[in-house]
Amino acid sequence: MMHDYVSRLSARSSRDPAFKRYETVIVMDLSNLSPSQITKRALGIIQRQSDIDSLCFPETLHRLVILNAPGFFGATWRMVRGYVDERTANKVIIVNNNRAKWIKKLTELIDPSELPEEYGGTGESDATFLERKARDQYRDVVARKKRCGDGDAGIADRTPRSAGHLSLRRGRFDGHVVKLLSVRTQSSFPIDLPPRRSMELSVF
Repeated sequence: MMHDYVSRLSARSSRDPAFKRYETVIVMDLSNLSPSQITKRALGIIQRQSDIDSLCFPETLHRLVILNAPGFFGATWRMVRGYVDERTANKVIIVNNNRAKWIKKLTELIDPSELPEEYGGTGESDATFLERKARDQYRDVVARKKRCGDGDAGIADRTPRSAGHLSLRRGRFDGHVVKLLSVRTQSSFPIDLPPRRSMELSVF
């Protein structure tokens, strides 16, 4: 997963000092993609990002697997393909919403233990991963506040499983909520916050 990318490379380098070259398999799920999201601005960002990747990270892509591609994506891909070099474009695999087909392809490229369970593997789910990273993130924030003498900071070791409730106690952060939302949708997620309490919001 992208959020875990740097730490994985660092861990591998520490185990094997001779480790220099690496390639990645990127999985992009387009389940929630709509035609209205394919804007000129979005295509411009893709083009710019492609230029940056080619310059700063040459030959690091092993495969890009695009899952659940909607019918209109074929025309989009023909435009995007013009932004990337032919060698990179040939590493892209586009699969429609045939789950059995894309699970077969993913397990050919990725060890099941490294693949989230919702994509046919035995690894932790995206939601579980994000919950763990969010907990670690807030633990770091609270620890920094404590070092700076900013109150009696603390954090719970276990995360409450109530998806709509933050458990807060005076001077402590006792829980967090992680919610996966699609960009540019009408999704909402209410949170009941007790009087005179505050919350921090992280988006990533």
